[in-house]
Amino acid sequence: MIELRTTRQIVSDEDIERVHGNANFGSLSKRGVVDEGVLTAAFGFHCGSTMRAILQEHRLTKAASATERGRFGDRMRLTQRGFEYLRALFGNVPAHHLLGLRRSTGGPRLGINDEAAKEVIARIDAVAAAGLADEAKLFETIYSAWLRLTDAYVNAHPYVGKPERSMTPISALSVTDFTLRHWAEKIPGTPKLDDEAVLREAAEDEAWHREEDRRMRRDAGDDV
Repeated sequence: MIELRTTRQIVSDEDIERVHGNANFGSLSKRGVVDEGVLTAAFGFHCGSTMRAILQEHRLTKAASATERGRFGDRMRLTQRGFEYLRALFGNVPAHHLLGLRRSTGGPRLGINDEAAKEVIARIDAVAAAGLADEAKLFETIYSAWLRLTDAYVNAHPYVGKPERSMTPISALSVTDFTLRHWAEKIPGTPKLDDEAVLREAAEDEAWHREEDRRMRRDAGDDV
């Protein structure tokens, strides 16, 4: 039987308190700092020295080797324990629920290809129906995590920096960008990298929220 541990089984609340100490991350909770740090490391982005120290103390990340620093810069690498934490972070979010998430403006939006993802989920359900429930759960967990990670990356991509076209430049984006461009065509449902479309939809969403704010203030009798 395949055992999928939760994030609290991997890093206990007691360890969170012990390692975090008096570090101040504003409104971000102590557990949230670890969650955010693991995602940061998974994307290959840089983080502050305090978060780096916390993650390494939990044995979720490790420093890049001399060879890795020469190719990719001084960035964190997830350990096997870190990859398990990353998987557990999405373990209780079924892909079915993920597909139900929609932006407030409604209608088809840039992001996950629902129809392609539903075909994958149907195959997973068929595996479960054949008596391989544990294997189906593991596959769905990994698939759901992939969809969430890639969806988050695609939507953050144009704000983070200019995408690199190869692995040669030392860039926080180069390796992750190369990986997503390679695997996106091979995994059904993966959102497409389209920076102009992301920025355009962000502007549309911002305009919609501003109009909603004005409408609510008018309804409340405030001057707008």
